[in-house]
Amino acid sequence: MKRTNKEAVLRLLFGKTAANRRQLADALIVLGLLVVPGLMLGTLVSGRIWNGRQTPSSSRWGWSLLAAAVVAFVAPAVVWTWPGQLLSGGISFGSVIGSGIVEAMMAPLTVQVITWLRQSPAPAAPTRQGAPPVGPAAASHASQHPAPTPASPLIHLGIDQVGRPADLDLGGEASALVVGLPGTGKTTTLVRLASESLRLGWSVVVVDLKGSGLMNRSIHALAERHMVPLYLVDRSEPDTFGYDPCSGDPAQIANKLIGSFSFAGVANVYQQVALDAVSQIAAALQARDGAVTLEKIVEALQPDEMTKLGRAASQAVPKDTNDPIDHMARMAALSKSAKETRVIMEGHIGIQKRLASLSNGTFRVLLRRKPALAWETVMATPSLTYMSLPTLASPTDVELLGRVVIQDVKQVAEHRLRSVAERPRCLVIVDEFAALNEPEQIVDLILQGREAGITVIASTQYLPKTPAILHAMLGAGVVVAHRVAGPDADVLAGQFGTTSTVEVTPNIDYTTGEVTRGTVRRGQTYTISPGQLRDLEPGHVALRVVQWPLPLRHRLVSVYREEI
Repeated sequence: MKRTNKEAVLRLLFGKTAANRRQLADALIVLGLLVVPGLMLGTLVSGRIWNGRQTPSSSRWGWSLLAAAVVAFVAPAVVWTWPGQLLSGGISFGSVIGSGIVEAMMAPLTVQVITWLRQSPAPAAPTRQGAPPVGPAAASHASQHPAPTPASPLIHLGIDQVGRPADLDLGGEASALVVGLPGTGKTTTLVRLASESLRLGWSVVVVDLKGSGLMNRSIHALAERHMVPLYLVDRSEPDTFGYDPCSGDPAQIANKLIGSFSFAGVANVYQQVALDAVSQIAAALQARDGAVTLEKIVEALQPDEMTKLGRAASQAVPKDTNDPIDHMARMAALSKSAKETRVIMEGHIGIQKRLASLSNGTFRVLLRRKPALAWETVMATPSLTYMSLPTLASPTDVELLGRVVIQDVKQVAEHRLRSVAERPRCLVIVDEFAALNEPEQIVDLILQGREAGITVIASTQYLPKTPAILHAMLGAGVVVAHRVAGPDADVLAGQFGTTSTVEVTPNIDYTTGEVTRGTVRRGQTYTISPGQLRDLEPGHVALRVVQWPLPLRHRLVSVYREEI
């Protein structure tokens, strides 16, 4: 039954508000204790068993209806209000036993009805009239249309196997990990989290490394539903923004660009050479032109061009300026070292080739398009930003540009930590994180994002292999595990923890059939086993939320599906 239909039925039969219905459920429990105590005892036992075994809702309803059908044939055995009759001597003890057994058989259906009454349907998203602006037109809209005040500060993810709501407070968490094989419902979960964050008045950034049609359609639908500006960075969209990988001061530009490449072992010396060169070139370009582009950096990495750039930068800087940098001398020294030192020359040539490849690669149109996406703007007000970087188009270019994006978000986080201005929280979703080839840049963002008001969600098909990244992600406040396979199931089951068990082993004399004293052993069993993680149905997840009380910290949950 759809949420809206269920809400209408509940309002008609049991009251207008969820509080009314919970009061009715509590009244039924009290009435049951007085009229049919056996039913209430069976209800407690059934609820305990189903909660402990995390029995699926469909199975619970099936067993409930089967038991109810049996009860229909033996209903005459029920003695109503038997406690009073037993005390007055009106019935025998045998009749009480028979009545209690039949009452207990009605318990499964009673548990389901009470749970249904007490469960609050997920609230609908607030909407506003009109269509949301898309692309560059979204910028002027953001300041004119404040987000509606949310009715609840929690994210309504879904319901667990016993009908309790699974509500998250991502504002108190630094990050979340969503993991699962293809086709298990990860996109459904991400869309739900994005929709709920928009309802709370957050800004949401989705970096889609699949470039999937489902995510694209969902993002447009969410922007329309929540009436927030939609900022697109997608080469297939006519209203797309461009992307400027050379924003920031010279040191930030160098760290961002060079940090997107991998340097292993002895190649680290080339990394330091490249950092020094790019930062000096960026400073000279800003002095000469006021702006930096990849093409200008690639051109300036030739020794002769360095000298020309230094001379032009020095001439462009007024003599009475406070800038103490002698660009001519710095560029001349950089050019000379590149000509005389082989390692420096090789470092310059290597980074020149890499940056030229990125500049002329799959995303060359986005890198040249104006206006470019301004991170401080899109994250300063409630809005939705969608970046489509399809891995199948060019895995290498996606890896490089995706890493630059992470560095840009880190710079925004750093600015937020230094600023006293209040800004809305921001949810950053990186879908198919594995396409970035495990960038360690994300570790700092995961660990420090919460203080900057940025919550990072990394979605991936399998757990990362790099220990630092794996530790940071598993240490996230929220872990959402869809169906997984292989060793990942064992690792995640360990994260969900264990519970103490007692195993009793009787000693049996097989000659006489007598049972004598046995042994009692204490042990540990998985709260959610690897087998359960390997068998999860699409749309169902194993959820770990550190901030929840211990008994509810690990649960199996059915995720609400957004109607897109």
